[in-house]
Amino acid sequence: MFDTEKRVSVRLPSGNTGGGEGARSWTAAELVAGGLLLAACGALSNYLGAILRPNALGNVSGQFGQDILPAYQAAQQILLGHGPAMYDPAIVHGYTYSPFFAWLFTPFALLPWRTAIIVWFLLSSVWLWIAVFLLERIFSEVAPAQLRSLRIARLPLIPALAAIWIGIPPSVQATLEFGQVDYINLALLAGAFLCLLRRRDGLAGALIVLAALLKITPIGLLAVFVLFRRWRALAFGALTLVACIGVTSLDPRVGIESWIRMQQGVNANFAFIFVVYSNESLASVFAHLVTLLHHHLTPQRAEYLGFAVAIPLFVAALAFGLQRRFRESPDWIMAVAAGLGAVLLASPLNWDHSYVIAAIPAAILLGRIATKWLATRRIGWFEIVGVLSAATLASWPLTAGLAVAMTSSIALRLSGIALISARPLALLLIVCLLLWDLWRSHPSEQGAKISAQLAPGQVATPE
Repeated sequence: MFDTEKRVSVRLPSGNTGGGEGARSWTAAELVAGGLLLAACGALSNYLGAILRPNALGNVSGQFGQDILPAYQAAQQILLGHGPAMYDPAIVHGYTYSPFFAWLFTPFALLPWRTAIIVWFLLSSVWLWIAVFLLERIFSEVAPAQLRSLRIARLPLIPALAAIWIGIPPSVQATLEFGQVDYINLALLAGAFLCLLRRRDGLAGALIVLAALLKITPIGLLAVFVLFRRWRALAFGALTLVACIGVTSLDPRVGIESWIRMQQGVNANFAFIFVVYSNESLASVFAHLVTLLHHHLTPQRAEYLGFAVAIPLFVAALAFGLQRRFRESPDWIMAVAAGLGAVLLASPLNWDHSYVIAAIPAAILLGRIATKWLATRRIGWFEIVGVLSAATLASWPLTAGLAVAMTSSIALRLSGIALISARPLALLLIVCLLLWDLWRSHPSEQGAKISAQLAPGQVATPE
């Protein structure tokens, strides 16, 4: 169905063609590639702006690398033989990762801070491009063959441009300059989704647990494996977690005490976030609205409002896993992507850079939209809302919305709330569209059998 070559006629300047033809027939793939090329150019400018910003690498005394500094200090405590001290706010302020990550970070702690942060900056850039490459592979798996026909450097042009567009948002500047780990997480999770698509469940489970050891949010995906009965992924994920805890616990510089103290230390460091809600999560949006409309309600209540929206969506994604028609269909990956989006929405710790992880559900939704459009040549509310939501995640600029939302002026506060609401609302719409499409879809058993028989990267062709 997706390999049928349909064309749309586009009038071009005739020029001196010699043949007298004033028009040519462009494929839908060429038209899509043209639009994505413009979007990808904007994404590349975001990346170049992040790495070529004047004095960025030299300004190691300001904000540059400030978010990875606690990991550097935690690793220093391990080298000194005082691993549990990494969760003492009086010694290391703001370390919210696992002992395993600090243990991996010890080679950086052997370097002077100035050198360590520059090396980390370069490695983060490498992780970014690994993530973009993996997103291209995901998009190639879910996009129809017609959109994979155009190639550049042996890679499908449209999936490559789409991966660059959704993988390098404006927040790349904050991610790289502050030294965040989000692109490592995106690469690990994109690799996990690619493994799930190719039925390499064990490696997928291990990658998800490694991502959760950096930031705990992805751990919720293990519940998806239970209902989808992907026992191999669950088993390898559990073994990876036990191995990481065991290796670091056997190191006397870290010990099991570090893991015991982790929860207490993380809660203490998160306390300030739950007071001000200065981020772009659903909880933060509700907090600003609650305090604006009702001064007697505490912002902490907004955390439960955010959960009240996200948890039903996560449960709905899991519910599709109980249906055999989805477990045996390629459409099951849509439910997993919706589950990941719901987990991100539930987290009260979503800053602008955290939304790079939303590139995965956005990529799968765009692939689904492209499939439906090429099959029907119809554009409705589903396609319009889906593309606009993905575009918001991919291109929403860094703003002063957080500061504005906490000013005294009502008008400024409303504009600030609107600015910080854009990304969480876009992700919310993406999750809802994935679930809506699952609810209305009827995957055929024949299509599932064909997909299961194909080798990775192989495309079904019409007879």
